[in-house]
Amino acid sequence: MMTRTSNNPPCRMEDYMSDRTFDQPVLVKNGEFIQEIGCLDDAFDFFDEWPRERRGPIFETAFRACQRAYDGQVPLTVARDAVAGFARSV
Repeated sequence: MMTRTSNNPPCRMEDYMSDRTFDQPVLVKNGEFIQEIGCLDDAFDFFDEWPRERRGPIFETAFRACQRAYDGQVPLTVARDAVAGFARSV
């Protein structure tokens, strides 16, 4: 179950000084396009758009890692690595 939604635009310049911006973006190939996930807001948007029928344990683990990073319970690198791991798995 997703508990965090975002109506924020993709990472803005001020986000790059934020504690919610990844040290390196995660690049995800989506069909013919490459999507850049550079911060937690981007990651939550990516997860929000992911088809429900394609969600599974790896999706849930990555999403929870982002929630925990958002709440300050784990380092941002944990969330970034989880997003990258999910992207590789799909």
